[in-house]
Amino acid sequence: MCNYNAYICIYQVDFNLILINFKCSIIYKQLKTHKMGHWEDRIYEIHEELNKHGLNKKFEAQLKKMNDQDKHRYRDTRERWIYAHDKVMKNFKDNNKKVV
Repeated sequence: MCNYNAYICIYQVDFNLILINFKCSIIYKQLKTHKMGHWEDRIYEIHEELNKHGLNKKFEAQLKKMNDQDKHRYRDTRERWIYAHDKVMKNFKDNNKKVV
């Protein structure tokens, strides 16, 4: 009887370890295949487009200008970035149309 109980305890411990290892491997696979969310993608696209056109300084100046304006006070970071990006790109496209 004693050996039987010891066998059951060892089996239960082994089963729990296998279960823990299985759960850890699932979590690892989920972390490994994590995709960026919608807003992270948008921020990245804004960053890449500004770098492509060399508009980083104008973008930062627009963000700094927006900090002093009351209508932008309660916007979160992503809304400010989208607004500043749209404004800078609009000015950039308008200036390029006049030159051509």
